[in-house]
Amino acid sequence: MCLARPSPKLFMPAFGTRLSIQRLFFRQREDIEMSSMKDKVAGVANQVAGKVKEETGKLTDNERLEAEGAAQNLKGKVQKTAGDAKDAVKSGIDKL
Repeated sequence: MCLARPSPKLFMPAFGTRLSIQRLFFRQREDIEMSSMKDKVAGVANQVAGKVKEETGKLTDNERLEAEGAAQNLKGKVQKTAGDAKDAVKSGIDKL
């Protein structure tokens, strides 16, 4: 009768747990940094595109294009603010 040996990993669930948690924390921190940068870049891009649309609408007397530009500009401001908020959260976490 041959008994299979249990894997050593089954007996050491706590080994490396702290390291795994640290890796997860730093990965999430990197994700926050990247997503905040993406939000800021997308926000600035939307602001610029919105301003161009808005000015084009004013020059051509196209109220619809002007309104779309204003809305896109506002969307860009919100995205940039979200990126700034994520940076504030990240810096708050770093202080801990």
